[in-house]
Amino acid sequence: MTFTLLFYAYALFGAPWFRGSLRSAFETEEVCLLPGLILIFALVAETIALPEKYRAWHSNVGKETGISLKLGSAICITHVILTYFLGIYILDAFGVMGGVEIEGTEARWMAITFIILFFREGYLLFATDSALRSKKPISKTMEISAGVLLLCFQCIAYTAYWDVMMAIGPTTELHWVAWIVLGPALILVFYIVYLPIRMTDLLETYYIEGPAAGRRTTIQLLISGAVLGFYPVFGPPLIALITGH
Repeated sequence: MTFTLLFYAYALFGAPWFRGSLRSAFETEEVCLLPGLILIFALVAETIALPEKYRAWHSNVGKETGISLKLGSAICITHVILTYFLGIYILDAFGVMGGVEIEGTEARWMAITFIILFFREGYLLFATDSALRSKKPISKTMEISAGVLLLCFQCIAYTAYWDVMMAIGPTTELHWVAWIVLGPALILVFYIVYLPIRMTDLLETYYIEGPAAGRRTTIQLLISGAVLGFYPVFGPPLIALITGH
């Protein structure tokens, strides 16, 4: 619960601050070392933390539980696809992307990056499966450390996907009727980004508490996702109205 609240706090207050520097790295062809290193850290953090997080679930499970195949597969596949987008962002931050032709150095670095990410996803597949089957309990320190690393990944990925890739922001050009029509589509697009980021929070409830609790968590994530999806549009004007700035 603590990590969930911290994620919401970041999404509401930290993301608007962080997205400026991250977005600027993708609006220039110059090398922006810090954003690229931050994205690499996010991928490394998730790679280290996921198996430990899954091992903690296995330690707490007293009966056979799990998520439905369709929902679990959809979230995992989307997570893999979005991981490749992070790889492209890393190349962009390091000044590799943006050439007129996708040849030479750019093509080689893209190939190398995608191969590395492919093996990363393969490692996570086998490592997490092994962790779920493991009988070895996880220490509290390791469990908390894994939670912190996954929180870092969630926050960084949230900003990269939604605030940079989608570049959603406040607008006064659309009529309210247009928002009523476009709003559901905006939320659906956000779910594609949001649910894979919150994958561990969703899967954890299914594995530890069972399908009934998992469905409740899914509904909660859908509701919170709807709020966060609209927040970049309505949040800044609302804050300005409340604060008078």
